[in-house]
Amino acid sequence: MLSIIIIDLIVSDNSNIEKYILAAFEKRELPIKQFASYNSIKTVQSSTDEELNRYNLCIIAFSKPQEDIVRFVKRFTHERPNAFVIFVITSESNIDFCTRPLIMPSAILLGIPANSNRLYRAIQSVYLEYLHLYKRDEVEVFTIKNGGEYFSIDITDILYIEALNKKLVLRTRGQEILFYSNISTVLEQLPSYFIRCHRGIVVNAKQIMLASFSTMTLILRDKSNIPVSRTYRKSIETYFEG
Repeated sequence: MLSIIIIDLIVSDNSNIEKYILAAFEKRELPIKQFASYNSIKTVQSSTDEELNRYNLCIIAFSKPQEDIVRFVKRFTHERPNAFVIFVITSESNIDFCTRPLIMPSAILLGIPANSNRLYRAIQSVYLEYLHLYKRDEVEVFTIKNGGEYFSIDITDILYIEALNKKLVLRTRGQEILFYSNISTVLEQLPSYFIRCHRGIVVNAKQIMLASFSTMTLILRDKSNIPVSRTYRKSIETYFEG
């Protein structure tokens, strides 16, 4: 999942990055775990390295190059191959400033107006690259096909998978994906800590914060409430006892 810092120095009717990200986050249209937004480069510069390391994507919108931007991007990406940058620039911006090696050779550039579709595609491109880095480091991913699209999801980000009519819904903190399959098939593809807790629900046991057998519910780390059926209660108990 992506954790995003937004630094929007040109908020206008043609560019409101925070508005686009918030809309996608609320509708779970993008793999976004969390985001923070700033309208001043000096404000975000006061963040500690520990605070910055919680984020892996920085979106910076500006019209005029500033050395403060250079210093911040170098700090944000320093010795962090999984840190990405998207520059949103106006026609007056110096493109060479954005692409010179000292800043970020692989940065994505968007012109103003940066509409939501262009921004979302750029974020999806970053997420795919992020997953490639995870694969290189042998972090497991779960790949699903939805129509003509393929989605690769970091397995640890999956909260639960639920049957819905003839489809399944995969839910993460920031995304919902519908696809054709069945519970038995996905259980064979996932690690053993994915447990059936209900006839139509498979839960990532590592995401369980509280298991209440008095109310027969699971509370996940994102505060989701998942029902537990009596048939599958023992599976949950066995996981925690073992």
